[in-house]
Amino acid sequence: MTGAWDVLHGKPIQMGVIWGRVGHRFFSVLIGAWLRILLIFVGMLLIIVPGFYVMAISFAVPFVNVTEDLGVGDSLSRSRSLAMGSVWGILVSLVGFWVIIAAVAIAIPRLLVQLGVAPFSVIQTASTLVWGALVIPFRAALAARVYLEIRIRKEGYDLQQAMASLPNAA
Repeated sequence: MTGAWDVLHGKPIQMGVIWGRVGHRFFSVLIGAWLRILLIFVGMLLIIVPGFYVMAISFAVPFVNVTEDLGVGDSLSRSRSLAMGSVWGILVSLVGFWVIIAAVAIAIPRLLVQLGVAPFSVIQTASTLVWGALVIPFRAALAARVYLEIRIRKEGYDLQQAMASLPNAA
């Protein structure tokens, strides 16, 4: 996620730098992410609509935790404030992505069975795990892009970055 953020800002991916930024926030990111998942799960149990709403308003919790150096509670609040007014756009992009990912994940074992691979074989399990591993960076990049777009629209983040890059007037 932090690497995707750097790429969106035209910086190269440097793993040491990325781990340095994330390392001191590890437990905060972990707790925020699990709390987000718990809230989504509770929302889904109550009725599906609240689960999707919680998914949308908490989409940016890991990003604001790391990029804005906020704690768990502040990350949840910041994510909610960013998402207000953009809930439908967030849902369309994130849920649309998950629908495509789920369709391919369902299709992989079926295709392998059609090709003669035994159900629940090592090959089938490995291919599903590889698919999951391939999807994770794209999911993080999509969430980073949605986060960046919302910051640009709501806060003029692109203008802030452009102004910060100008030399100071003396």
